[in-house]
Amino acid sequence: MVLKRVRVWLMLISMFISLQGWRMEGCLKQERTALLQLKHFFNNPNRLQDWVEGQGNSDCCYWKSVYCSFTTGRVIFLDLGSVRNQELGEWYLNVSLFSPFQEMEKLNLSYNLIAGCVENEGFERLSHLKNFVDLDLSYNMLNDSRILPVSRLSNLEHLSLSGNMFNNSILSYVATLSSLEGLNLTDIGLKGTVDLQELDSLSNLKELNMGGNEIKKIVISKGETSLRNLNRLYLSNMSISDGRSLLQTLSLFPSLEHVEFSYNNFSEAVNTYGLHNFTNVEHFSIYDSTLHIRFLRSIGAFTSLDILNMNDCEVTGVLTHQELPSFKNLTTLEIHDTVFHNNFLQILGAMTSLQSIVIDIIDLNNTLLDQELPLFKNLIALNIHGTVFHNNFLQMIGAMTSLEYIYITSSDISETLLDQELPSFKNLTTLEIHDTVFHNNFLQILGAMTSLQSIVIDIIDLNNTLLDQG
Repeated sequence: MVLKRVRVWLMLISMFISLQGWRMEGCLKQERTALLQLKHFFNNPNRLQDWVEGQGNSDCCYWKSVYCSFTTGRVIFLDLGSVRNQELGEWYLNVSLFSPFQEMEKLNLSYNLIAGCVENEGFERLSHLKNFVDLDLSYNMLNDSRILPVSRLSNLEHLSLSGNMFNNSILSYVATLSSLEGLNLTDIGLKGTVDLQELDSLSNLKELNMGGNEIKKIVISKGETSLRNLNRLYLSNMSISDGRSLLQTLSLFPSLEHVEFSYNNFSEAVNTYGLHNFTNVEHFSIYDSTLHIRFLRSIGAFTSLDILNMNDCEVTGVLTHQELPSFKNLTTLEIHDTVFHNNFLQILGAMTSLQSIVIDIIDLNNTLLDQELPLFKNLIALNIHGTVFHNNFLQMIGAMTSLEYIYITSSDISETLLDQELPSFKNLTTLEIHDTVFHNNFLQILGAMTSLQSIVIDIIDLNNTLLDQG
């Protein structure tokens, strides 16, 4: 019995030594040879310079753009974006060159001027790779879905075709990839009305990006969809103006958590029809867009909304007190380079659960009366950059009793307060002010902040003088 155990141990030790010997030799010889063959085609003279034989460089797992499994030593990811000599123009790829990488999981071929595949040597040649789940073909010269036979890649989970020259027919083509979880169709030539019903077979899809296309309307022709797992949607730089119709369509996706709009002009008012279905949206971003204030009122109906980002927008229109959106669960608000032609501060005041506000280069053209001052009872952090305040701003933030941190930079505050109006900031511990002009009794205001533990003041202009008693 003891002798049998000894033999087993000797066998295991022998196998371990053999394995170590193989790893000391470097990556698999056939994979190293395949990489050297690939270098003839991915031939940017400034890239892949360490892909050479010999010179103590035989382990291809240490070559740039090559990633290997720690357990098997096999290549699992080739990051070959922008490694083709651009001066050679467009070309046709022989996908069989990747066949030796039996455990490959990810392949990045973006920005390589690939116009298609060699006949009978397309991506169907990788169908035997059971671990292959991620393919990036973005920003090549592809223009016809028929020359891109990836439909046999049944395990593919992530596909990026952005920046190529397709049309609306690409939707029915990618719909054959039933395992897809992430699909990037940015800037691929989609136009007019896009029916997402064509993607209905992608029941596992979680993330969809369709920005940069001339889409005027998004519909689901049957009024219901199987894309019930879709939770992240990016719709930037499109031609959609009917925000009402768009939100009604998006309300059919029950799992949406993150929605991003940018470079859109929603000219039509939005009603609240169907918006109660947005029960899971937690993060909503709007960039470089023009919208009516009623659009904000509409997303105020998103009961789970936690983060709202607005960047470089123009918001028009005025809401009455009864119409102010409540954003009951909103904790974080970020606004950058945005113009409000309305009662924005009153809208802010209705967001009672806010904990963090970031305001960066916005123009506020209104003044609040004392009884309209937002309280922000839960606000902890306030960041303000590049903003001019021509109203009772200091009184407003003085009413935020839970504030612990204020950061103000490159701003202009032109308000003067009477002694009885000085904000106390009872819980404020940290104040940072950079490159800011105060046309008021700022030093007296500082003196009222009795709980301050840290003050940073950098390049500010104080246009007042304190008397001895001040």
